Amino acid sequence: MSHGIWEFYDITAEGATERQDGHGIRPWIEFHDDGTATGSYGCATFRVNAELRSTKLALGEEVGTPPPTPSPRGPYTLCTSSADKPYVDQNEHSLKRFLRGPLTITRKPPEKPTVPGRPVRHDEIVLKNERGESATASPVMFDGFFTTRYRPKEFRPEDTVLGFDSADEDLYLDFHPGGVVTGKLGCNAFSAAAEFSGTSVYFHGPKLITHRTCPGPNSADEHRLLGILDAKRYEYKASESGMWVERGFYPDNALLSFEAVPRP
Repeated sequence: MSHGIWEFYDITAEGATERQDGHGIRPWIEFHDDGTATGSYGCATFRVNAELRSTKLALGEEVGTPPPTPSPRGPYTLCTSSADKPYVDQNEHSLKRFLRGPLTITRKPPEKPTVPGRPVRHDEIVLKNERGESATASPVMFDGFFTTRYRPKEFRPEDTVLGFDSADEDLYLDFHPGGVVTGKLGCNAFSAAAEFSGTSVYFHGPKLITHRTCPGPNSADEHRLLGILDAKRYEYKASESGMWVERGFYPDNALLSFEAVPRP
């Protein structure tokens, strides 16, 4: 748990389970080498002292300035709705309360995804406090992310499933530290900005580096992916088996799924 970003799915207390993720809200935590952890309770961000061992975790008082909220925000989340503020406040209060005090860490077996197009959940952990309450967390990004190649497999705008016709060698994304993604979108090489913050990634400024004349299907793939990467913020999750980026909420969402392969 000492590396990467972890998101919280639920909290179980007194026999009842409360979902923590949904409608654009994905609470998360990231641990740093200076003994602190940053993250989000759902909408509000935080920075706290953190003592982490293999099977134990203790979060302390808030320190310094919390990380900024990613910008630009998505089109709608519960964070922007005054009508949903009581629901948001309750969820954040539950997570804050749960995280205070000593916690134990255990592993959880893999779980199949509930949304089509997303990879299987793996490496989930269960945190438990001294009151017998528990929370489930899963990594958002893994250690080998920046050495893995991601090939687009299908795009799901709402209930439509669209595949890609380009050959594997002409269709892939390589993410790099520092907020850059390069690769090919169907024919030509490209680069774009990819700014990661918590559970979100903001793509902008895609541009073609080469300008070859492409066959029709390749050109269609390229045009579609340039639009997907043009000044849009997505929720994301990446693993050794695949990656997805998503805008909106299932089933009225737009989800792009990738296959993970070794990078040459």
